[in-house]
Amino acid sequence: MRQLGYGVGHFGVVLLFALLGSVSALAEKISIVMPAYNSAAYISDAIRSVLDQTHSDWELIVVNDGSTDNTSDVVARFAATDDRIRLVTLALNGGVGNARNAALRHVSARYVAFLDSDDFWLPRKLEEQLAFMQENDFALTFTAYRALGSDGRSVGAIVRSHPAELKYQDLLKQNQIPVFTVMLDREKVGDFAFYSGYNEDFLLWLYFAKQNISAHLLDQDLGRLRRLPTSISANKFRAAKEFWIVLRKHEQLGLTTAAFYFLNYATRSVLKYLFKHRNFHWFGNSCPANLLQEATNSE
Repeated sequence: MRQLGYGVGHFGVVLLFALLGSVSALAEKISIVMPAYNSAAYISDAIRSVLDQTHSDWELIVVNDGSTDNTSDVVARFAATDDRIRLVTLALNGGVGNARNAALRHVSARYVAFLDSDDFWLPRKLEEQLAFMQENDFALTFTAYRALGSDGRSVGAIVRSHPAELKYQDLLKQNQIPVFTVMLDREKVGDFAFYSGYNEDFLLWLYFAKQNISAHLLDQDLGRLRRLPTSISANKFRAAKEFWIVLRKHEQLGLTTAAFYFLNYATRSVLKYLFKHRNFHWFGNSCPANLLQEATNSE
């Protein structure tokens, strides 16, 4: 009887700790950073995706970065009905990095997630990602996602990184971490700020990686990326030029090393283009599966 009593009691203690762990995850507040510039056409979808989250303990800080449309009015209507939403207005447009930094000055939570004003999340994004971070004691995580088609409704294939843990050398080949999928633990990463100008998020991930903070993939489709023809990333030639600048100017790699990583980047980009257009003449109308995996699982 004593053994039975001990077993039941032991099970009860284990169950209690498990329940307390679940309650702790549910009670953890998350700060969400959203920069916005002339985003009136899409920002409602982004904010609604936050309101629809199964994890409800959050604050959303939207920074209106000198918009000339009615972005501010759209956000203000949401803020008027939900005090978890705050609007910060900048008089002049200073760029997305500056806007995110302005939002970071207002965050109050240990965990911070990022969402751009033209993208949106699926309902379980915060809940699943927070649990993933806490269960594994990770400092920096990101998720798989799909890109929206030009009609704004259809979606492409799931995009995920390869490998699932990205270290400095992996990131030098290509930025595989979309900022709208990222969540980080401020207690683990320490103080940080986004850079100004192009590749502001990529440079931050590289900075973390150099501090031995790896980025870990939560392999679940939890977001939607909206590709706009006016976005900077849509200009592939400029993207390539700026990637070279990251390698040579910011990371200060030698010419030979930088050329190696740039060739890797360019190869992935070409393969991704060929895959999307089903144009595999270089490979006798069939592209090796391992190359397709490398190309399509990176953005």
